[in-house]
Amino acid sequence: MRQAIVILLALLLLSGCSYDKPVQSQGSFTIDGVTYSFSGLRVDHVGYVEGSDSSQFILRLSAFPGTMTMDTVSHKGYGTIMQLFFVASSCDFRSGDLSNRLFQDSLSHVVKIAESGDTTAVIPITDASVVVSSAENGFLHYDFILTSASGVTSGKYTGTHIANRLVDQPAFGAILFDTINSSLSSAILYRWEHLFSPELYYYEFVFYSTDSRFDDKGKLRTGMLFTLGILSSSNILPADGEYIVSSETNTDCVMYGHKIQEASWGTCWNNFYAGSSIGKANILSGTLNDFTITDEQVTFSFDFTDQLNNAVSGFYSGSYMSINP
Repeated sequence: MRQAIVILLALLLLSGCSYDKPVQSQGSFTIDGVTYSFSGLRVDHVGYVEGSDSSQFILRLSAFPGTMTMDTVSHKGYGTIMQLFFVASSCDFRSGDLSNRLFQDSLSHVVKIAESGDTTAVIPITDASVVVSSAENGFLHYDFILTSASGVTSGKYTGTHIANRLVDQPAFGAILFDTINSSLSSAILYRWEHLFSPELYYYEFVFYSTDSRFDDKGKLRTGMLFTLGILSSSNILPADGEYIVSSETNTDCVMYGHKIQEASWGTCWNNFYAGSSIGKANILSGTLNDFTITDEQVTFSFDFTDQLNNAVSGFYSGSYMSINP
């Protein structure tokens, strides 16, 4: 429903756009002289490097064929799986170079599984690198360099990946109200441009609590979701300063929480447990204080009041990932 609203508002405020249909995800890798095809790729955050103060993430990358399905803890089906464990500075895997960052304490390997479910071969990977770059149709392109006992080989993949987190994330802020005190993990910034106004730009910051857990489709199952919507005349990033919560769409402000045809917009909080919302409220008044932002960091505090008359306060100071929807 929210996607439909976005399209409707975009048609009202922007010129129309057309996009080609994406191609099917596909990839292959070669090991011991044999090339294996795969059509699925997942990246799971499975832990931290000991002693790194949660600053070095251990990511498990799994490539698997169409004859197999995989979730965070198990697989079904048969075929050949490639699993690589990397050390990274975040659990984002959208772009960058992980060369020479294979996690040496892990068992990166290629595993062959027969239709009977028996493991017929395990080939250790002693070194690996992955370079991720943008591809056509909104897909990503992955280039692999793999080292095993038989030598150095390569692989590639074009498509999307499933991402999930199995451990708590580092804290950069907090939201407090009623009996809730949730630490906030790294932010996501959606740049919606002229979504609500032909003159003002809409910036949507999304924060998940550090203990949030998701399903493989990216839907929040357990944890706190806090959304901060800002209307600003600045076309690059919201201007630094103080913002007042308002229902107006013709002035720089924090947009109040509201719905348009069942889709939530503006500033609000939503608490989830086992896939269902157990509490939520729109922010209706208050102030966003000392807001400052650069290309990499954003800092602010807030004192709001929600529709349940809760005093909602908190702060954030840390990095963010920027997305153009």
